[in-house]
Amino acid sequence: MGNVIIEPLVGDVIHVTSDERSRNWMLERDAKNVSREIQVVSIDNIPLYRKEKIQLPSRQICEGDVLIRHPYEPNIFIDVNKAAFEIRFSKYTLISEIAQRLGATHYIIEEAIETVEEREWSAKGTIDYKMVKSSMDINNKDDLKEKMGILIEDHFPKLSASPDDATSFAQKYHLWEDSMIRSLIRKCSYEGNPLLHEHLRFDVTKEANSLFDAAFSLNALGGIFNMDPTLKKTLSTRETIILDIKFDFQ
Repeated sequence: MGNVIIEPLVGDVIHVTSDERSRNWMLERDAKNVSREIQVVSIDNIPLYRKEKIQLPSRQICEGDVLIRHPYEPNIFIDVNKAAFEIRFSKYTLISEIAQRLGATHYIIEEAIETVEEREWSAKGTIDYKMVKSSMDINNKDDLKEKMGILIEDHFPKLSASPDDATSFAQKYHLWEDSMIRSLIRKCSYEGNPLLHEHLRFDVTKEANSLFDAAFSLNALGGIFNMDPTLKKTLSTRETIILDIKFDFQ
């Protein structure tokens, strides 16, 4: 027998279903409302994908699973139930490594939930957002564990800045398109006026939320793509998380 040819994994969101449904779902009436970022694959092909240079979750993959392509390491797919945390933490780690290449001596990041919303699938075939909590609601809570998320602080020995190395690193891990990263590297490139401190505050959930919005569109075919309660809850929750990040370069 010759080599079996399978469809390459090109989608940013992978939905695993039966072989029959993977071939016929596009014939459904509302299939047009499913995001084009979603690729529906057969459960039968999972063992074949594992043989390729593609990193899938180590656990057993089942029908109904949703996998998210890692935005910074595209050959890695993450279980959707872990993706929100994994994507944010990966970005923080990569920013830390960029900071080292720029000669930073101290780096601290702290995140806080700004809003919590629920995604709802409308009769028009679009996603609506319903506010659950705002920053004011969260800030008024006594339990700060609900408000605060990741906190990372690093100290580095003083090294010579290498903006070119930082640029190559950012491009390798698909962070060069982030305007915050580009701005930081450019500021550290001014030899006559070196950057001493930098304090940034921005939404750090845009990548994950974009991928989750795409995955949530599977609800357009809720009767075809059955999802378990845990998965439905994961996809219906939309958090906006604000990041405070401080760098010292002296």
